[in-house]
Amino acid sequence: MIEDAPLTGKSITKARETLGLTQEDLAKRIGMKRVLTISRWENGHRDPNLSPYRSELLKVVEAATTARKEMKR
Repeated sequence: MIEDAPLTGKSITKARETLGLTQEDLAKRIGMKRVLTISRWENGHRDPNLSPYRSELLKVVEAATTARKEMKR
């Protein structure tokens, strides 16, 4: 996993969509109660890199990256 990789709203959206998750699904998957925060990250209104959920988000982005690579094979 790339711990130093910056998260962007675009990378979170792409990962979520690749995995077929709604914003609510993603929030539950990383242990959040507020879906609004996911929306704010994706729309650039909040910085996900400052979130205590950053490491969980990185895991989701990594899983999506792996899934995309598998789809290309």
